[in-house]
Amino acid sequence: MNNVNRLEFDFGFRSNNNVDAIKLTGLYQWVWDIDEDFNWYAGLGGGFGSANFDTTPGPSCTESYLLAAGIIGI
Repeated sequence: MNNVNRLEFDFGFRSNNNVDAIKLTGLYQWVWDIDEDFNWYAGLGGGFGSANFDTTPGPSCTESYLLAAGIIGI
């Protein structure tokens, strides 16, 4: 967005014999200078996901969820 904040979006998926899942996360980050082109950042965000579990021989189960996320780094 600019030199003091940014957005990060992450998408993940998993598919195997027992689980099919997706997750989308969005984070808003603030950026501070340590030295010229060396920065640290912190941020908050959230997301949602859905997973389908195959419980053979029983019925399959689908679950959806919301999540809160935080990030800090250099």
